[in-house]
This record gives sequence, structure tokens and C-alpha cells, in this order.
Amino acid sequence: MRQGQGPADDRHRVDPAFADRCERQQRSDGVDNPVRRQPTATPVETVRQVEMMRRECKWSASRIAFELNERGVTISDRTVSRLLLQLGLNRRRLLDPDDDSNRKPRTIVTKRPGHMIHVDVKKVGRIPGGGGWRAHGRDSEQARAAARSKKKTGKRGYVYLHSAVDGHTRMAYTEPLPDEKAATAVAFLHRARAWFAAHGITHVE
Repeated sequence: MRQGQGPADDRHRVDPAFADRCERQQRSDGVDNPVRRQPTATPVETVRQVEMMRRECKWSASRIAFELNERGVTISDRTVSRLLLQLGLNRRRLLDPDDDSNRKPRTIVTKRPGHMIHVDVKKVGRIPGGGGWRAHGRDSEQARAAARSKKKTGKRGYVYLHSAVDGHTRMAYTEPLPDEKAATAVAFLHRARAWFAAHGITHVE
């Protein structure tokens, strides 16, 4: 043992100065083992509110954090997520083993064609002709041919399906586009309006 090195730093291989500070803290506290302090621990009352909101309202971590902050309790989404994990309430199935939900299905109510148009974008992978590796296997000839085509043409990857659905008639217009940028979406919406007009829906609200 080197001179000035105590048993703590020899045993745990830590910096001698840090070990000395730990030993002085131990002696001042009158304990034999270091005490881990957490001065910023979440108050018990806040933990109780988090548990109550999760069990009774079945809210997500972000919703619980929002509600608490609205009530003057400063807490982050990440802290709420950590507390839910500690409470064993981080998974929805832990609250409702029978898959019950607090979300109620809503009915779309429209008075006329064009009253409500739903616009959505779906990102999907490009599938080569004849199917990809999921259908034929990763080591299949089709998968190798698709990989060669991807390197040669650079056309593999993802495509974005932009869709517009009229809530009253359920008529739908869809285009496969290369991205979901604002300019692409706006241009798609103009074409969708023209398509709906050609099919009798001349006024979109």
C-alpha cells in the first residue's frame, strides 16, 4: 500500500483525494459505509399524484407531466417515465391485462361531400417486381437481383403515399411521391382538389 493511501481507495481503485473526502464524510456522518444522497429526489406527494393519474386516468407520461406542470409542479416527461417504471406502471398492459382502453372510437360526422377531407402520408418500403427478400428469403436469387438493381439504379428505399379521403363519400385519391416535404404535400393537395372536382366534389372546406 502506498503512503497516504487508505483502505477505501486501495480496495476500489479510486483517486486517493476522492477516497479521503469519502472517509471524512463517513466520519462526520458517524456511519461505516458511504451514504448515497439524492437532494433532488422527487417528493413523495408528486410520486403519489403520478401514480394516481396513471391508474385512474391512464394518461401517458407526457400528459401526466403536462398536467402536473399546469398545477405548479415542475417535472419533466423523462422523470415521469422513470417514476412509472419504478412503480411498475410503465406498460399499458400492466394497467389493463384485458387490453381495455380509455380511448373511445369517434364517428366522423359530415354534412356533405367536401365537408371534411382527411390528408395522410404513409412511408412504405419499395418492393421489387416479383417480391422482395421477405417473400423469397435473404439468400434467394430474387433478393440478390434486387440488391444488384438497387446499387445500379438507386431506386430502392422508401416511397411516400400521400392520400386524401373525403369523409362523406369515402372517395380517396393517392399518389406515391418521393418525400413528404411541405412543397410536395401542397402540390399533392392541389392535384387532389382537381381530382375531387372532376368527380363531382367541387367545393372542399
